[in-house]
Amino acid sequence: MLTSVTWGLGTLGAIVTIVALGIDTFAQQVISTDAVTRWTDDGTASFGLAHSYNGSARTLEENAPGSTAYTIDTSMQGAVFKAFYDLETPDLFNCTSNCTWDQSYTSLGFSMGCTNVTEATYDTRNCTEYSNGTRICDLTTPGNITFSTAEADTMWSTVLVIQAATTYNLGFDSRFETEPVSPTFMRFAIFRQPSDYTKYDTTVEETLECDLSFAAYTYSNVTSMGNDLNFGSIETTPLDPGSYVDAGNWSSQSYVLFNTTGLPEFQVSIWDLGALLYFFPSDHFSGKLAVGESPATFSAGITPGVWSPGRNVSQVLQTMARGMTDQLRSTYNANARGLTASSVVLVRVQWPWLALPFAVVLAAAVLLLAEMLESRRSRSISLWKSSSTALLYHSVSPAQDIISTQVQSPQQLEKLAKATRVSLGVDRKTPSAYSPSSLAPIGPA
Repeated sequence: MLTSVTWGLGTLGAIVTIVALGIDTFAQQVISTDAVTRWTDDGTASFGLAHSYNGSARTLEENAPGSTAYTIDTSMQGAVFKAFYDLETPDLFNCTSNCTWDQSYTSLGFSMGCTNVTEATYDTRNCTEYSNGTRICDLTTPGNITFSTAEADTMWSTVLVIQAATTYNLGFDSRFETEPVSPTFMRFAIFRQPSDYTKYDTTVEETLECDLSFAAYTYSNVTSMGNDLNFGSIETTPLDPGSYVDAGNWSSQSYVLFNTTGLPEFQVSIWDLGALLYFFPSDHFSGKLAVGESPATFSAGITPGVWSPGRNVSQVLQTMARGMTDQLRSTYNANARGLTASSVVLVRVQWPWLALPFAVVLAAAVLLLAEMLESRRSRSISLWKSSSTALLYHSVSPAQDIISTQVQSPQQLEKLAKATRVSLGVDRKTPSAYSPSSLAPIGPA
């Protein structure tokens, strides 16, 4: 239709009207909402660190750390036993939903390193035969841990020995207070051999020597989701030898200070250290297990927890060290603050979708301005008609600046409107699209 008429202001108005139909669709695309995750430090995300070991160990005596007057921190003792009986407890941390820790955090902990010393230990074997048929053999590991095995031919034999001893010299000639204090404070000897009295025992005879030391744990890429705390990276760093800080006669305020370059200062209470030095060599932990017919009775200690032939003792001890580290972190004497995730709805304005509404408004403004200018130039001819009939019975020709009609009154125009049937067409032979003949009424019906 628009291609069959001469373009003018009416054409512009028609285009604006048609294009304006798409404004609603475009306007709906202008505003978009996106849910994004925002990480904030609101103080609700944290997990525990330890820069000092100051537990609940107490003593009835004023000196000699390692004496039976010390008592182990019961929570730490529980952490030790959990490793041998495959007991797990969830990590202690605070997080309301989804949290992350974007830094690295260092904590005091424990590390365990084991070495197979079977041949070197067997070379020290010294056995004694007794008249009752019992044979007792004494052995010493390269780290100077002495233990014994016993057996009675065709009746019973020792299958497992766990013996712990401190690496510190705490005797009367001790230089603990004046010399550097090693971070390695406990050494274990583990002897295993298969039982001749247990069917399908696949245990391989071996002797392990393991050292328990204080160490630094660095945690990175820590995240939590729900009830799980996940450590993306855990790095263990050995500590340099420390120094003893005496607060007076081995009191509860005395401690060992570890000051390693690049790490925080770590303090270990002398009473808690003494409690560990007492606990591991005691029959609460160290022990011996014999099986067979009427075997000798020994203090078993923790040996029943690892007697199964399928247990990897070195892995169990390493798990014990990690459990002790987690227990130490749970004291929260240092704090690792993290970031909490919260969902935020962002309202975005998509400016390209405003192109059509702006274009329509601009075109409408141009049309209005053009109509105003055209009406001002041809004041004698009104471009706006009050009805379609009035339009049909007027010769609208702004170029001729005239208007003609045979209608004498509005009443006559109304009668004509009721009795007139018209059709619009274009006479292509007519030189002007505004010729009166192109908009002529057919006549009364």
